[in-house]
Amino acid sequence: MNSLRIDNGTPDLAVFDPRGLAVCAVAYYRSVAGQPVQPQITRRVFDPLGREVERFDPRLWAEQRGPNRTSVRALSSTELLNVSVDSGWTLLLFGPAGQRLQRWNSRSSQQRDYDVQLRPVAVTEQLEDETPRVVERFQYGGPGGSTRNQCGKLIRHDDPSTTRHMLDYDLRGQPLLESSHFLTSLDPLHWPLEIDARNALLEPAPGLDSRWTYDALGEVATQTDAMLNRRRFSRTCAGQLRAVSLQRQGAGEVTLVSDLGYSAGGLVEQETAGNGVITRAEFSPDDARLLRLSAGLPNQPLLQNLLYTYDPVGNPLQIDDQAKATTHFKNQRIDPVSTYIYDSLYRLTRATGREVYRAANDPNALVNYREEYDYDASGNLLELRHLGAQPFTRRWAVDAASNRRVIAYDGDPAPDFPREFDGNGNQLHLLRGQAMGWDARNQLSQVSPVTREDGPDDCELYRYGGGGKRLRKVRCALASHRSLIADVRYLPGLEIHRAANGAERHVLEIEAGRNTVRLRHWVGTPPTGVDNNHLSYSVSDHLRSSQLELDEEGAVISEEGYLPFGGRAWWVAHHAAKASYKTTGYSGKECDVTGLSYYGYRYYAPWQHGWLNPDPAGEVDGLNRYCFVGNSPMRYADADGRMMDDTLDQFISNLKYNPGGDDQTVMELVVGLSGHVSENVIDPTAFLQTLTSNPADDGPRVRSLAEELSRSGQAASQTQALPAQFPGYVSASALPGTAYETGAEQAHDGNIRFSCQHCPKGFKRKHNFDMHMRTHTGEKPFNCLVCKKSFALKRHLTRHMLSHTGEKPYHCETCGKDFARNDALTSHRRTHNGEKPYVCKFCHQGFATNGALTSHRRTHTGEKPYVCEFCHQGFAESTTLTRHRRTHTLEKPYDCSSCYMCFADSNSRNNHQRRKHGALE
Repeated sequence: MNSLRIDNGTPDLAVFDPRGLAVCAVAYYRSVAGQPVQPQITRRVFDPLGREVERFDPRLWAEQRGPNRTSVRALSSTELLNVSVDSGWTLLLFGPAGQRLQRWNSRSSQQRDYDVQLRPVAVTEQLEDETPRVVERFQYGGPGGSTRNQCGKLIRHDDPSTTRHMLDYDLRGQPLLESSHFLTSLDPLHWPLEIDARNALLEPAPGLDSRWTYDALGEVATQTDAMLNRRRFSRTCAGQLRAVSLQRQGAGEVTLVSDLGYSAGGLVEQETAGNGVITRAEFSPDDARLLRLSAGLPNQPLLQNLLYTYDPVGNPLQIDDQAKATTHFKNQRIDPVSTYIYDSLYRLTRATGREVYRAANDPNALVNYREEYDYDASGNLLELRHLGAQPFTRRWAVDAASNRRVIAYDGDPAPDFPREFDGNGNQLHLLRGQAMGWDARNQLSQVSPVTREDGPDDCELYRYGGGGKRLRKVRCALASHRSLIADVRYLPGLEIHRAANGAERHVLEIEAGRNTVRLRHWVGTPPTGVDNNHLSYSVSDHLRSSQLELDEEGAVISEEGYLPFGGRAWWVAHHAAKASYKTTGYSGKECDVTGLSYYGYRYYAPWQHGWLNPDPAGEVDGLNRYCFVGNSPMRYADADGRMMDDTLDQFISNLKYNPGGDDQTVMELVVGLSGHVSENVIDPTAFLQTLTSNPADDGPRVRSLAEELSRSGQAASQTQALPAQFPGYVSASALPGTAYETGAEQAHDGNIRFSCQHCPKGFKRKHNFDMHMRTHTGEKPFNCLVCKKSFALKRHLTRHMLSHTGEKPYHCETCGKDFARNDALTSHRRTHNGEKPYVCKFCHQGFATNGALTSHRRTHTGEKPYVCEFCHQGFAESTTLTRHRRTHTLEKPYDCSSCYMCFADSNSRNNHQRRKHGALE
């Protein structure tokens, strides 16, 4: 295979300093078989305490442009200042309890106010050259709300677009009833303190109510939207989705999807849509990769029949739609096959497929195309060459000191990047003459496709909720000296569209299994050629891109194909009237009239092959925060604009059905959100429930080098000869941390998708891999606010909290002793039965706990993994290091209750009590 020839001799290397910190990562780039490889080196800089403070990508390091990101941290390792070449600088100020008080960046500031229980009560923002405005207020239930389980719960949330009342909760704290009120004005507002004054800013219409019910396991059983349309979700005894039905107001219940069949691994292998179309998925028994995806009516030709071929890493090499016939057009043989070629960094470099011949609305008027892509060392697309019905070449100019880039037109002068991007890296012009505006949270607020000097501009306005979800879209256009305004409002499970002519329609979108169902209801007479309350079923590919739209009988309404980076390759409308209302396309995302795809936290421009602004989640996808899915759009997808995911892993996670889809409800504010929150998301949950989120998570997240290396499954091969081009190469065995050698061997194992570069472990799921990496990076995002101790996993924090509450629910039936943890009880029982299941392989001595065995084993290996940051002395056990560290800090935490003398360890205190006072406490 060509991909194997390209990848041959291109291992990934990691270089460690004497402290065991990965300071350098080397990847070898080759795009054509036989081409000499080029080393691309990513570098990290650590401070004396082992905290990363700088990171360089290969391009900026080679050109000596400075680091991509610089961090300044507090003594607690919390990041206070983040300076990024892409997103500018961000400065954070935290309170004594770890709550974020203020945030400043190059174009705005934000302040959060809290009550005595450290619950957020107000958020104040200020854009440069503007006055401060309170953009959010929070109100919580008191004792009087006990009948509706509102005590201590969020009951009113005034956000930048709406006011939402949470009127009822169940015993688990999940919302049962939510009422939304939209603002009268679209202008930025200031929420006053008085409730009556706030209510005066709202539309006088009654609130729009959304309701939920739950089953015994806390899963959503029904969801009723503001127009009284009810969804019902049925699940198996294992909690897997079995069927979804919809009951429109005043009508009977209709099944949208049923008969979901699962494999032993939990993958959906078959489902039946409400129009009778059966979708089947076949997976490889070796690595669970999708091999075939088909859809069609029983006993009829398939409407979709996609066959997938992969390289050993998992990149799709070929997709063959066997439901389509080979055709001939314009002296070309048109096969329904798309092929893909990647470079050694797994970036897409060439693609072939089919596209429409000019603007023909004919499924047979397709011709072949080929696209080629060139990138720089930072992953920026520099040139696109399209060879097809209308060949063209598109080039991009990239800022020398960042990853900001714009389309370069022939004959134009070099772009002025400070005029094309603001201080936070937000792009200011969509196309020539089309200005874009951004709010204080770096969310796109306005696009002006047409600007006029003597009249109002044509524009599209976007307004968002407190959690970052878009709640309103308004389009204003000038026609025949009249301003035409179209409005879309987004509610849980419902969209309300009001056209410029006053026509109103309601759109219900339900993700039913793998595919999506939409119901369109017109208030009044529907347009000519369209049935009121008609259902359309979207049949998607592995990226969830909508390829076919079917009606209630399974007939094709429209079909669509896409270029690799999301541009439209063809679109055929079999029913023009119904097809004109389709708004979703590539990756299943809503496409606005501007051509932008709305992902949830960012907007994607398919013709630019990149995002409009830097990743709000930080460097989770690499140092290039504008890069779209690592330039591998056929393997990876992005669910909400913050982090790419392998398409198989994303599909598996989608089986945990979210009934609200992408709707931002109080379920996310109060129940769903805990832990990492991006910088521009206001998250009251961290204060309402656990108060355990790491303050650093409010800012940009720093990705570890090992995560960076493992992001696309790359790993070094110990059997391949290393390229001679690597300067100063030394054997991996000569580097500190020899576990790297065996860890890399698993990189291309069929069942291992994420291999650790520090130890031999491999993982199938990215979530498990991320949790494991914290054992190497030392990341502990969950903090106890009582004793300030940090934990890598939330369940460890939950278990730790028992030490403060004094709760000991586990009881030994032999001696009556109580324990806070079940594993502690299990270990204790071994003191009664003498069991020692953990045996040393060196001396065969037995131990009751695995921790005791690990400590003992170091007496044989000489390993001393715990190093003092003051004198660099090593220790075999963490407790020994803790005692030693007190010789530097002079800390004496153990005091005698009789004479109040203090000691560095408990043994010294106990000896003192025996000698001086004759007894222990």
